[in-house]
Amino acid sequence: MLCSSSLKDRIASANALRRCIDTAKAVSVDTCRRRLRQKGLMARKAARKILLAKETMKRRRSWAKVRQDWTIERWRRVLFSDECHAEICGGKLQFVRRRVGERYKAECVQRQQNRSVAHCNFWGFITHFDGGITRFENNMNAMRYINKNRHSSELLTQKLQ
Repeated sequence: MLCSSSLKDRIASANALRRCIDTAKAVSVDTCRRRLRQKGLMARKAARKILLAKETMKRRRSWAKVRQDWTIERWRRVLFSDECHAEICGGKLQFVRRRVGERYKAECVQRQQNRSVAHCNFWGFITHFDGGITRFENNMNAMRYINKNRHSSELLTQKLQ
Protein backbone atom coordinates (compact mmCIF):
# COMPACT_ATOMS: atom_id res chain seq x y z
CA MET A 1 0.00 0.00 0.00
CA LEU A 2 2.74 2.46 0.94
CA CYS A 3 4.85 1.75 -2.16
CA SER A 4 1.91 1.78 -4.55
CA SER A 5 0.74 5.12 -3.09
CA SER A 6 4.25 6.50 -3.51
CA LEU A 7 4.38 5.36 -7.15
CA LYS A 8 0.97 6.91 -7.86
CA ASP A 9 1.98 10.26 -6.33
CA ARG A 10 5.73 10.66 -6.82
CA ILE A 11 5.92 14.02 -5.08
CA ALA A 12 4.05 12.99 -1.92
CA SER A 13 6.10 13.38 1.25
CA ALA A 14 6.62 10.48 3.65
CA ASN A 15 4.30 12.25 6.08
CA ALA A 16 1.54 12.53 3.46
CA LEU A 17 1.99 8.86 2.54
CA ARG A 18 1.83 7.88 6.21
CA ARG A 19 -1.61 9.48 6.51
CA CYS A 20 -2.83 7.35 3.55
CA ILE A 21 -2.02 4.07 5.31
CA ASP A 22 -5.05 2.42 6.85
CA THR A 23 -3.69 0.62 9.93
CA ALA A 24 -4.91 0.08 13.46
CA LYS A 25 -1.57 1.31 14.87
CA ALA A 26 0.01 4.65 14.26
CA VAL A 27 3.03 4.43 11.96
CA SER A 28 5.87 6.91 12.31
CA VAL A 29 7.23 8.95 9.40
CA ASP A 30 10.66 7.37 9.95
CA THR A 31 9.14 3.88 9.56
CA CYS A 32 7.52 4.97 6.28
CA ARG A 33 10.83 6.35 5.02
CA ARG A 34 12.63 3.12 5.98
CA ARG A 35 10.05 0.96 4.19
CA LEU A 36 10.23 3.11 1.06
CA ARG A 37 14.05 2.95 1.06
CA GLN A 38 13.94 -0.84 1.53
CA LYS A 39 11.79 -1.03 -1.61
CA GLY A 40 14.27 1.17 -3.49
CA LEU A 41 12.12 4.32 -3.48
CA MET A 42 14.45 7.14 -2.52
CA ALA A 43 13.54 10.81 -2.19
CA ARG A 44 15.59 12.62 -4.84
CA LYS A 45 15.58 15.99 -6.54
CA ALA A 46 13.46 15.84 -9.66
CA ALA A 47 15.49 15.98 -12.87
CA ARG A 48 14.95 19.03 -15.02
CA LYS A 49 14.64 18.02 -18.60
CA ILE A 50 14.15 19.81 -21.86
CA LEU A 51 11.27 18.06 -23.50
CA LEU A 52 11.95 17.59 -27.22
CA ALA A 53 9.22 17.27 -29.82
CA LYS A 54 9.06 13.96 -31.69
CA GLU A 55 9.91 15.74 -34.95
CA THR A 56 13.05 17.25 -33.38
CA MET A 57 14.16 13.84 -32.11
CA LYS A 58 13.55 12.37 -35.56
CA ARG A 59 15.66 15.08 -37.26
CA ARG A 60 18.51 14.64 -34.76
CA ARG A 61 18.53 10.87 -35.21
CA SER A 62 18.54 11.26 -38.99
CA TRP A 63 21.44 13.76 -38.82
CA ALA A 64 23.46 11.34 -36.68
CA LYS A 65 22.78 8.34 -38.92
CA VAL A 66 24.03 10.19 -42.00
CA ARG A 67 27.32 10.94 -40.23
CA GLN A 68 27.86 7.74 -38.25
CA ASP A 69 30.55 6.45 -40.61
CA TRP A 70 32.55 9.67 -40.89
CA THR A 71 36.29 9.32 -40.31
CA ILE A 72 38.12 11.14 -37.55
CA GLU A 73 39.80 13.33 -40.20
CA ARG A 74 36.44 14.45 -41.50
CA TRP A 75 35.16 15.25 -37.99
CA ARG A 76 38.29 17.33 -37.34
CA ARG A 77 37.18 19.75 -40.08
CA VAL A 78 33.79 20.37 -38.48
CA LEU A 79 32.89 23.49 -36.55
CA PHE A 80 29.85 23.20 -34.31
CA SER A 81 28.27 26.49 -33.29
CA ASP A 82 25.05 27.46 -31.61
CA GLU A 83 23.41 30.37 -29.91
CA CYS A 84 21.54 30.06 -26.66
CA HIS A 85 19.15 32.18 -24.67
CA ALA A 86 19.62 31.37 -20.98
CA GLU A 87 17.12 32.26 -18.29
CA ILE A 88 17.47 32.12 -14.55
CA CYS A 89 14.15 30.98 -13.17
CA GLY A 90 12.95 31.32 -9.64
CA GLY A 91 11.63 27.76 -9.69
CA LYS A 92 11.08 25.77 -6.51
CA LEU A 93 13.15 22.65 -5.95
CA GLN A 94 10.92 19.58 -6.26
CA PHE A 95 11.60 16.20 -4.66
CA VAL A 96 10.21 12.94 -6.07
CA ARG A 97 10.36 9.31 -4.99
CA ARG A 98 12.06 7.16 -7.59
CA ARG A 99 14.09 4.03 -8.04
CA VAL A 100 17.53 3.76 -9.58
CA GLY A 101 17.23 4.26 -13.35
CA GLU A 102 14.00 6.29 -13.18
CA ARG A 103 15.57 9.75 -13.18
CA TYR A 104 14.14 10.76 -16.57
CA LYS A 105 10.89 8.83 -16.33
CA ALA A 106 8.06 11.24 -17.19
CA GLU A 107 6.51 11.22 -13.72
CA CYS A 108 9.90 11.90 -12.07
CA VAL A 109 10.77 15.00 -14.12
CA GLN A 110 10.02 18.52 -12.98
CA ARG A 111 8.20 20.60 -15.57
CA GLN A 112 9.65 24.07 -15.81
CA GLN A 113 7.59 27.20 -16.24
CA ASN A 114 8.60 30.31 -18.14
CA ARG A 115 9.02 32.78 -15.29
CA SER A 116 12.51 34.11 -15.75
CA VAL A 117 14.23 36.39 -13.27
CA ALA A 118 17.17 37.26 -15.54
CA HIS A 119 18.31 36.29 -19.01
CA CYS A 120 21.27 36.60 -21.37
CA ASN A 121 22.37 35.34 -24.78
CA PHE A 122 25.43 33.28 -25.68
CA TRP A 123 27.12 32.06 -28.85
CA GLY A 124 29.60 29.23 -28.66
CA PHE A 125 31.64 26.95 -30.87
CA ILE A 126 33.61 23.74 -30.65
CA THR A 127 36.17 22.33 -33.04
CA HIS A 128 38.80 19.61 -32.83
CA PHE A 129 41.42 22.12 -31.70
CA ASP A 130 39.54 25.04 -30.17
CA GLY A 131 36.38 26.26 -28.53
CA GLY A 132 34.91 29.41 -27.10
CA ILE A 133 31.84 31.23 -25.90
CA THR A 134 30.69 34.83 -26.32
CA ARG A 135 28.04 36.61 -24.28
CA PHE A 136 25.66 39.08 -25.93
CA GLU A 137 24.55 41.95 -23.73
CA ASN A 138 21.33 42.70 -25.66
CA ASN A 139 18.90 40.62 -27.62
CA MET A 140 20.55 38.77 -30.45
CA ASN A 141 19.56 39.53 -34.02
CA ALA A 142 21.12 38.50 -37.32
CA MET A 143 23.32 41.60 -37.72
CA ARG A 144 24.68 41.48 -34.15
CA TYR A 145 25.35 37.77 -34.55
CA ILE A 146 27.28 38.30 -37.80
CA ASN A 147 29.23 41.38 -36.64
CA LYS A 148 30.17 39.98 -33.24
CA ASN A 149 31.37 36.65 -34.61
CA ARG A 150 32.74 37.54 -38.07
CA HIS A 151 36.33 37.75 -36.85
CA SER A 152 36.13 34.51 -34.83
CA SER A 153 34.48 32.67 -37.70
CA GLU A 154 37.09 33.81 -40.23
CA LEU A 155 39.97 32.67 -38.02
CA LEU A 156 38.33 29.31 -37.39
CA THR A 157 37.53 28.77 -41.06
CA GLN A 158 41.20 29.39 -41.93
CA LYS A 159 42.33 26.87 -39.29
CA LEU A 160 39.84 24.25 -40.52
CA GLN A 161 41.06 24.39 -44.12
